[in-house]
Amino acid sequence: MGTVIPYGVVIGIPPRFKDPDEHSLRICDVCKRLLDRREEAMDLRTAHSVFVDVYQKLCSLLTQIANLAPSYRNMAESLKWVCDILRFLSTNCK
Repeated sequence: MGTVIPYGVVIGIPPRFKDPDEHSLRICDVCKRLLDRREEAMDLRTAHSVFVDVYQKLCSLLTQIANLAPSYRNMAESLKWVCDILRFLSTNCK
């Protein structure tokens, strides 16, 4: 950021000390605050919300669940079959 001198004028760093692609402006303090607010608003428009990240993670987990569900169904069916056999044996083998 530049140096603030009396009367609220902001002077940018001279171009020889900056990248050749950057430019400096001479603006008043009020305009500087307005430009800063505008830049912040533009950044907020393009920034990802935390909700977007959480939603993307949720979609990823739901896809994984959908892919794993058939194998868990098979496992549950086999356990049910084993439980049925054990129940049958326990009632008929007394």
